[in-house]
Amino acid sequence: MVNLHISKTHSLITFVESLSDVKYASRIPKKIYLNKYKNDTKLIKNLKHLHLKIRRTSIYKYKKSKNLLEALYIESLKSKNINQLESRISAYSTSMKKMELEKYFIILKKLMPKYEQSIWLNDYNKLVSKKNKLLKLMNKHNYDSLIKKIAHFYGADIKKIDKIDVALYPISYGNNINAYRIKNLETIGVLVNKNQNLKWLLSAIILHEISHTLYFNSRIVKKNFSFKDKRQKLNIIEGMATSIGAGWGYQQISGKVTRTAWYNNKNYDKLARIIYPRLKVYLDSNKQMDKDFIKYVKELL
Repeated sequence: MVNLHISKTHSLITFVESLSDVKYASRIPKKIYLNKYKNDTKLIKNLKHLHLKIRRTSIYKYKKSKNLLEALYIESLKSKNINQLESRISAYSTSMKKMELEKYFIILKKLMPKYEQSIWLNDYNKLVSKKNKLLKLMNKHNYDSLIKKIAHFYGADIKKIDKIDVALYPISYGNNINAYRIKNLETIGVLVNKNQNLKWLLSAIILHEISHTLYFNSRIVKKNFSFKDKRQKLNIIEGMATSIGAGWGYQQISGKVTRTAWYNNKNYDKLARIIYPRLKVYLDSNKQMDKDFIKYVKELL
């Protein structure tokens, strides 16, 4: 059900996000790169300009997304190199000028060898080691069964959801783990030079992102949690995922509930902890979200 991946091409896209100063991307890759290639300011300036356009560009007749950046993330996981990624993307029409898209890929090709030298070659073996340890934990704790319980709770048909891909990329140092979801693809930054709590990574980070995928594929959610208010919408999305991942998921894998912060946002953290006791009862008993649970959560917002 869940596949863990390590892809150099995919990792390059996360690196480009870092160079482009995207809020959700780790700043560490950019710092490492600039420390070694200080004279590449013009290249990065051109990249940021084009990448901003990429983020706003539509892709047509691509089944999994209408957004070009999302398509790049998804297709990069299947591509062995930038040429192959360019070939996959070029098979579709986009709202971006052909010349600009070609220029974007020229920059990616220039960046790849520098990314390899500054980050990838140093971190690859460590990333593989972390992946293998995560796989052992997933097998030990029957990770697929946890996902099936969450899917059932949300009323999401697991058979209609494509396989869930988890793409790991390296973060060389620091304390912050970066993670974001794109359709059924969870992109996860891994601290390769630290004795990282892999049980926490597997539950509070990876299961958190997977629960987002299940949430957005839930018929019950679509019917009952379609808020117009952005604050309410984000509170329920992140609060539920945090309660499931850092709360229930971590308890299932580690055997305990941690006292440390579940999320680096006080509002989401507070809501997740309030929801947790009732959520745990539902998930432990493999019970689907019902009108009582929906009413309870809505009254908290």
